[in-house]
Amino acid sequence: MNKLQNPVFRSVLAILTGCLLVFWPHLALDYIILILGVAFVVPAAFSLVMYLAQNPGKNSGRGKSSGRMFPIESIGALLFGLCLILIPQVFSAFLIYLLGILLVVVGVFQLLNLLMIHQRRSVPFIFYIFPVLVLVTGLLILFNPFSATEKVLMLVFGSATIFYGLVDLINYIKFK
Repeated sequence: MNKLQNPVFRSVLAILTGCLLVFWPHLALDYIILILGVAFVVPAAFSLVMYLAQNPGKNSGRGKSSGRMFPIESIGALLFGLCLILIPQVFSAFLIYLLGILLVVVGVFQLLNLLMIHQRRSVPFIFYIFPVLVLVTGLLILFNPFSATEKVLMLVFGSATIFYGLVDLINYIKFK
């Protein structure tokens, strides 16, 4: 089973991420963007190094190469990753929207999961409240991302992430 498909791993990861966002909100956006930048740079650089390190084969004399294509997507990923690392401020606003979308998606999926469980067994009403709160938080961030400071947004998102992780873990334990 893929680790991200394991509900316990996913819940613990969400709780830890939420704690980081709550305790260090002033650094959260910069670090998230930096981590995303590194996530683009490392595989792109590895791909380029591997391409350059491999023996390209001998040309047939008619100008044709050995059939290997230059990894142009690696250049794009490398440049994008470097932009994320070097000028993170440009991507901050975009990331706030992305975080809002993420909360909406996990809220909807939790609701759908509870509805599927409800077909097999009774689900207490209180279990529906938590995903709705996560969903509403995501919608608030999406429709009013700049009404609060970055710190408040990270506190709200971090709290919602902790909340999501706890609810997901409780749902897993209760309905497995």
